[in-house]
Amino acid sequence: MALRDSEGRFRALVEQSLAGIYIIQDDRFRYVNPGFLTLFGYDSPEALIDNVSVADLVSPENRERVGEIMRRRIDGEVADLHYIFVGLHRDGSRIDVEVHGRTFDYQGRPAIIGFILNITERKTAEAQLRISEERLKLALNATSDGLWDWDLRSGLAYLTPHYYEMTGYLPDQVTPDFEFFKQTVHPDDLPHVLETMEAHMQGKTPSSDFDYRLVTSSGEIKWIRGRGRVVERDAEGAPLRMIGTIADISARKAVEEALRRQTRELAQRNAELERFNRATVGRELDMIAVKQQVNELSRQLGQEPPYPLAFLDTLPVQPKGTAAL
Repeated sequence: MALRDSEGRFRALVEQSLAGIYIIQDDRFRYVNPGFLTLFGYDSPEALIDNVSVADLVSPENRERVGEIMRRRIDGEVADLHYIFVGLHRDGSRIDVEVHGRTFDYQGRPAIIGFILNITERKTAEAQLRISEERLKLALNATSDGLWDWDLRSGLAYLTPHYYEMTGYLPDQVTPDFEFFKQTVHPDDLPHVLETMEAHMQGKTPSSDFDYRLVTSSGEIKWIRGRGRVVERDAEGAPLRMIGTIADISARKAVEEALRRQTRELAQRNAELERFNRATVGRELDMIAVKQQVNELSRQLGQEPPYPLAFLDTLPVQPKGTAAL
């Protein structure tokens, strides 16, 4: 009775399992559960048992490898089976499957019993992840920016090679934590940097964005633009993970400083030129006034005015209270 109860529970488990459970002997299926039928698209066990070979469910490019794996297990060369291959659905579509199995004695002869899982979605997700990782790697290699990924739970951060290159430190020289970051910030800029980051981590700003001076391992000063954003928070809103970049903007800062210096110099020169013009024009106006007086005195004495000032008559009339040019 205990044995019957145990077999009943086992059969119920097998029949309800989403995994495909099978028994293979002499390259033929001797038993398959409903999960196996669903996986490969068959309606009944009779459609498979003794009528379909293992090779019929394996893609052509995988048949030789799968056959060799099963032979080695039957011959006792390997203890267990665990492999992945591309299977063939009854409708002709291809599915990625993962197989586990081991040999046992079935009706007096060796057979293989195991289960099979449909991992098509997992393989697709893995392929998409691999593509995303490759794209990220290419993007990181194509840019000179340094990427950082800070886990606030552990306190440690992942720093890309470009990040270390900008700081001048090697990965084995430092602990990639917040203290290391603060160590690289110029003391005069640190209060502003910490204030900006804290405001974002408290959720007061959509991101953290600031310029600061970075002090390298050699003492060189570089202007850096730091940007970051919290990408994970706990139920109470506390930050758990933050990701960002640092970019060397020393060249841009140098250009900006050069423009500011040129602007200051141009303003000074314009002021000097304006003072010179005012002085020069003032002297000319004084000379014209003297010449006018001499001409007037000459006319009073009955003499020809010595200075030709007829051009003054062609100048526009100035409003009262303004200087005549």
